[in-house]
Amino acid sequence: MSIVQRGIFDKLSDKTIGFGTWRRSRRAIAISLAIAYSLASASVASAVVVCSKNIASCGCSITSQGVYLVTNSTMTSAANSDCISVGAKNVVLNLNGATFTGPGSGSIGAAVHIKPAGSSIFVEGQGLGSSPALLSGWKYGIEDDGSDALMQDFSAKNNFKAGVFFFKAKSSEVVNFEASNNTGYGVWVSSGNNNDVGTGIVSSNTLDGVLVGCAGTSPHCTSGGGNTMSSTVFSMTANTNGAGGITVQFNSNNNQIGKNSATGNTTGDLLDNHATGCANNMWFANTSGSATKGCIH
Repeated sequence: MSIVQRGIFDKLSDKTIGFGTWRRSRRAIAISLAIAYSLASASVASAVVVCSKNIASCGCSITSQGVYLVTNSTMTSAANSDCISVGAKNVVLNLNGATFTGPGSGSIGAAVHIKPAGSSIFVEGQGLGSSPALLSGWKYGIEDDGSDALMQDFSAKNNFKAGVFFFKAKSSEVVNFEASNNTGYGVWVSSGNNNDVGTGIVSSNTLDGVLVGCAGTSPHCTSGGGNTMSSTVFSMTANTNGAGGITVQFNSNNNQIGKNSATGNTTGDLLDNHATGCANNMWFANTSGSATKGCIH
């Protein structure tokens, strides 16, 4: 004689159980399953590794204020995630001249990722090291989604999307750095306001040395990003990039671009992609081999 296993809902649908009782039982089971799933998800979320004040390996998150020091000269990760993320206020992160090596092409993480909750952040690349920190093999060398961040003294090379990426950042600054030989952009200020990019080198990137605004062709932002407002690009050297040297997109206004040098870039050295003129962008005291409009000086 064969025995047929009956599922829980088969048993609950017995004729001896009224329809109302059966429906309430199903609802109770569904709620129980949802609670169990939520508890499991919370357990996974709580498994985030919190950085200690001395950081010796990739894969941790800074969740409280303080001074953090990278103590290992070689920080390597094969995981598709950030090496160090910062999600707190009032943080100093000293990279101490370390080399940060990511998983390479297709990476979805950054060597250093300032999260939206991060503010008043100082990322010092060299510290007491003999040379600036080197960030390579990541989607972004540094990604800034926060506010009031200062990033300096590092080199971001051979990254997948950009050496430095600003996303909805506010009042942040990157200075004294190099972002060259990246598969995408040297620096992409994709959205945000009151950010500064200055005193750096962006050369031999596959796309633009510095892109201000969204990626795409007017009037559509077909490849991501948003508008960038009231930001500054100054004292940059942008040579031999595969697209523009310094490019301001059609959707970004009230920016200042001054005292930069750009030569040998494929689609132009200094470009403002507004349909007419430069909108409210101010270009001044720049030197270049070519400029697309008379309003670029």
